[in-house]
Amino acid sequence: MQQTNPLIAREAAYHTLIRIFRDRQMLDQALNHEAPSAAADRAFSRRLVLLCLRRWGQVQALLDHYVTPETPMATRVVCALGLVQLIESEVPDHAALDTTVALAQKVEIPGKLVNAILRRVQRESADYRTLPVTHNLPNIWQERWQHYDIQALAQTFVAEPPIDICVKRDPAIWAERLGAEILYGNTLRLPKCELTQLPGYESGDWWVQDVAASLPVMALGDVKGKRVIDIGAAPGGKSMQLAAAGAQVTAVDASAKRLKRMQANLERTQLDITCLQADARAWTPAELPDAVLIDAPCSATGTLRRHPELLHLKTAEDVSEMVHLQRAILKQIGHWLPRGVPVVYATCSIEPEEGEAQMAWWCETVEGLRIQPMRAEDYGWPEEWVSANGTVRTLPSMLADRGGMDGFYIARLMKQ
Repeated sequence: MQQTNPLIAREAAYHTLIRIFRDRQMLDQALNHEAPSAAADRAFSRRLVLLCLRRWGQVQALLDHYVTPETPMATRVVCALGLVQLIESEVPDHAALDTTVALAQKVEIPGKLVNAILRRVQRESADYRTLPVTHNLPNIWQERWQHYDIQALAQTFVAEPPIDICVKRDPAIWAERLGAEILYGNTLRLPKCELTQLPGYESGDWWVQDVAASLPVMALGDVKGKRVIDIGAAPGGKSMQLAAAGAQVTAVDASAKRLKRMQANLERTQLDITCLQADARAWTPAELPDAVLIDAPCSATGTLRRHPELLHLKTAEDVSEMVHLQRAILKQIGHWLPRGVPVVYATCSIEPEEGEAQMAWWCETVEGLRIQPMRAEDYGWPEEWVSANGTVRTLPSMLADRGGMDGFYIARLMKQ
């Protein structure tokens, strides 16, 4: 694909980054506002934005040698777009320089300054990738993640993640058909590709879902013929897993917008799921289930491989807010959860407050509620995923030699 206008994609990338850093918008929301009409321009714009977000700390550390602390954010964004093109993209140097200077002039930033900075970087063969990769982690996360291998996490976040899909059935057949690698259960890992053009997309034989996100359903065990409630279900990956495994699924979510996305997924996959918009903090099921999956709202810090903007948008206050929301949901579920019914709690966060500490609180709060330890060998999982108390903690740096995975916390419990 060739770009239709060299400046359009770069200008869209600039405004997208400004929306993220200034307006605190999520990547997809910002991209949708600024997306060029041509597919090639959209793809190139997205690539530039992701390169900047993943390497932002290193890029800014390099820029600090050439600018002052007072240099406006807009100037830093334009320079960052030029640097990632010079150092890490396939764009010829002359094109990277010319288009970045043109972009600066278009958005009313001194083109001579930008040109001087980029040419000096080029002349000195400076490369932000030689700087510590941990520069890309804002201080808040370096402080919070000291109990993890920060170097390994930071290294994982700069790489473009592979694509995982979950197939309804026959993973070996689909792996051969798609040229994919079987990971665990029905999850396949694909090489970079255009998903909508692959066999099985139109027919709804699979959906995109990170391997870590497939583990909570596996933790429930055999669900065939069972009534399963999925709390916080939309956009529906885990609910579709459950339905494909033969469960009678009631999917509950507070967001009408997210449920609308889920309905589109269900139309494509032709899976039968009852969707219900309700606030789990005040909802009680009309019919008691045989199993419960709690896909809890969370800070989503485990998804930074795929959402690098979260490094710059999330705060400690966001984590605290999620902890309070989770507790309100858990408190209500504790009131109606039947005895002897398995419940799996899962978050795509690597914050202990939303995982380990949250389950300790819930077990203290609900009489008779106990963690049911899981064993790695029962599910065919690596031992490092399962903690000493039988809960699961995955990190983005795990499966590093195969492209990493999302960070999740998963606990299986039962009220005795």
